[in-house]
Amino acid sequence: MTVDISTTIGGVKMRTPFGVSSHDLDKMWFPGKKLSDLMMKFVDAGAGFILGPAIIPGDTLEEEKRGEWRKLMRKQHLGRWLRVDGHTGVFSGRYLQHKLSYFDEWISALKPRLPKDVPILGQALLYDFSPEAWAKHAKRMESMGVDMIEVNAGCPYDGPMESEESVTLPDETKYGMLIVGGIGTEPDLLAAIIKAVSEAVKVPVGFKLTGEASCPRFLAVCEKAIKAGAKWVVTNHSSLAVAPPDIWKGGRTKFPAIDGNPYMAGLMGSALRMQSYKTTAMISKTFPELNCWAAGGIDEPEHVVEAMMLGAKAAQCLNGIVINGIKFITDVNNFITDFMEKCDYKAIDDFRGLALKHLCSVSECEFLDYVAQTDFSRCIGCGACAETICPATTMMGGKPVIDIDLCSGCGMCAVVCPNDAIQFVPREEANAKKVQ
Repeated sequence: MTVDISTTIGGVKMRTPFGVSSHDLDKMWFPGKKLSDLMMKFVDAGAGFILGPAIIPGDTLEEEKRGEWRKLMRKQHLGRWLRVDGHTGVFSGRYLQHKLSYFDEWISALKPRLPKDVPILGQALLYDFSPEAWAKHAKRMESMGVDMIEVNAGCPYDGPMESEESVTLPDETKYGMLIVGGIGTEPDLLAAIIKAVSEAVKVPVGFKLTGEASCPRFLAVCEKAIKAGAKWVVTNHSSLAVAPPDIWKGGRTKFPAIDGNPYMAGLMGSALRMQSYKTTAMISKTFPELNCWAAGGIDEPEHVVEAMMLGAKAAQCLNGIVINGIKFITDVNNFITDFMEKCDYKAIDDFRGLALKHLCSVSECEFLDYVAQTDFSRCIGCGACAETICPATTMMGGKPVIDIDLCSGCGMCAVVCPNDAIQFVPREEANAKKVQ
């Protein structure tokens, strides 16, 4: 069976629903031609779209053009990654956005090389509250050849909310915006910017949601953004974080080559996935007309399909590609194709959003009367399930014995079991075995 893994966002068709998310390279001196070569590696691996770095107005500095980056690094260009707990990481950046002249250089080198069904998504960012300034900036980017414009309302470590101007905002908004960053925390301001940009350009416009727009506030953000002309939203690409201190060095930062622990560091990786699922699902269920581009915590091919079953039309990924390499793009596309063939889905929309019909409040869920049972063919007798806060399991003869009269089927023992030796069965079935 031939399957079609193409998708459409904001009226723009792309050959696959998966591509690389924004990555503001800690290299202002990185030539635009070199960046376009890197982007083509993504395309050759099967990326369905190209999303470049965040672009701000202005020209590349002469020092940058000459490659004298060491002179600039301390005062302007700085980025550091730190791995924390598995595939989760924190990232500290300052002024990592690229200038319009740089953008023009790399898009001019890239666009002629792209297949027609691989659009370029231009990511606009300003240190400015003026909708008119955003519109002017977006129009410049459009003139350089982008197929879509993304209003970056989500990057919390930089942007207008760190500027002194933010203290002039009303009391009910200024502190939240000043501290957490990202214009996406303020629905009316974001709507005004999206409206101005949408009216200024002909290409479709969307926005990047900030992880600091709490639930259910992000729904208010999306509602006003839709009325202002937004065609899509990128969900939960990053949140704010504080990196753990080094307890053996008096609490100094663990970041390499930084004297200080920035509270506007970005949380990346696996820790974001559940947050991304939440925003993707709630937005898709509440506003089906707003296309969702899922982002955050995607580091396995299955995660893309999970996000799409929760309503996403496509997915962006950075951390998963950092971990798995550029071939991860090919792996995801192959997985989606195999999955669709096995399940007899001919197109993405055949399974997109299927999980939303099961999405409900806790009070609407029916908690079935199931209990835990040990699969002794898998049990290694480690005792992890008994050495926890649940009193239902006791080790006897080196094996865990579950008292089903005390078991509520909560699943705690299954979470801690290292060998997946816990299964769940109806209480009646367990009682019948007990009688036998």
